[in-house]
Amino acid sequence: MKKSLLVFSLIFSAIGINSFAKGYELRILSKFEKEANNKNSELNQIIKKINDDTVDGRNSEGAIKFPIKKSDLKIIKLGEETITNPWHYGDKNEAGNKCSANKTSMDYLILLNSHYRVHMAYVDESIPFTVRLTENLVATKKDGSKIENCGEVAYDEKGEYNVTSDKTIIEKFIPSTLSEKERQ
Repeated sequence: MKKSLLVFSLIFSAIGINSFAKGYELRILSKFEKEANNKNSELNQIIKKINDDTVDGRNSEGAIKFPIKKSDLKIIKLGEETITNPWHYGDKNEAGNKCSANKTSMDYLILLNSHYRVHMAYVDESIPFTVRLTENLVATKKDGSKIENCGEVAYDEKGEYNVTSDKTIIEKFIPSTLSEKERQ
């Protein structure tokens, strides 16, 4: 029984079912897939422009096959910054009853597969994109009153505040093949 549980656990760990970071990665890949296949999105237009450069006599549809699927993508976490006490950098809303702060920022590299033919050969390459994910926290006083200073949330010894994860922001996907001027 212990052996089968260990094997089961190893399998799920390998595919990322019980990994906190994998949940973020899946959300990023889902958003990339959705935007890449949306003909009105900026990401779709960028990918089509990159793909148009590969259209020739051997590659009539280019090197990137649409629709793009998650299986066409790889994701690599480049770095993470976690602020242990983000409230010192928090912002208070206009009503003064809520503070928000960035808790964690993660940078990822997404690789989009491409496959094309050249003289007597096939070439498989990856087109790199970068993206940043930010997790925001929100704090409110349990009694609904105003917050004097977001820094006071950091020293909540009496348990006066409710702190929750507000939202996770997945920023713009940027192709790493563009020059600094083109990325702006």
